[in-house]
Amino acid sequence: QRQGINADGITKEAETWLSEVEPKITETLTNPRQREAFNRRWTQLKTSAVIQASEHEAIEGRKATVDAARASIAGSVEWAAANPRDVDVREASYLQIRENAATMARAAGLDKTGAAVEELKYLSIYHDKVASALLVKSPTEAAEYVKAHSMEMNADTRERLGQVVKVASAIEKAQGFGDEVEAAGM
Repeated sequence: QRQGINADGITKEAETWLSEVEPKITETLTNPRQREAFNRRWTQLKTSAVIQASEHEAIEGRKATVDAARASIAGSVEWAAANPRDVDVREASYLQIRENAATMARAAGLDKTGAAVEELKYLSIYHDKVASALLVKSPTEAAEYVKAHSMEMNADTRERLGQVVKVASAIEKAQGFGDEVEAAGM
C-alpha cells in the first residue's frame, strides 16, 4: 500500500486501470444479460474503488504534509538553538515554525483554538531550546530572553526555564563576586 507522498496520484491511476480492465472483461461476456449485469456491478465497484483511492490519497497527503512540517520545525528549532545570539536566524526560524504549525493545524482540520494550542506547543519547544543555548553563554541574556518571550511558552516550559535561569543567574552573580574578591586580594 502506498503511503505518505508516495500515494500522490493513486486516484488517477486507479481510474485509468479500471478503465483499461473494463473492456477486457466485457469482451469475455457472451450475451447481453451478462453484459448488463456486469455493467451494473462494475459501475458500483468502480465508484467504490475510486472513492477509496481518493480517500486514501487525501489521508496520506495530509500525513505527508504534517511529516514535512514537523521536520521543518525540528530543523528550524535546531538552527536557532545553534545560533541563539543571531537575531536574524532566530526570526527566520520563528516565522518558519509558526508557518509550519499553521500548516499542520490546517491539515488536521483544527479550529482556531486547536491551531493556537498547536502553535504554542512548537513555540514552547523553540523558546526552550533558544533560552537553554543562551543560558550556556550568558544567564543574563537567557533571563532577558525568557522574560521577553514568556507569553509564547506553555506554563510548564515557562516555569521550568524561570527556575533554571534564576539559579544560573545566582551562580553567575556569585562567581562575579568571587572574582572581585580574588582580584582585590582578599
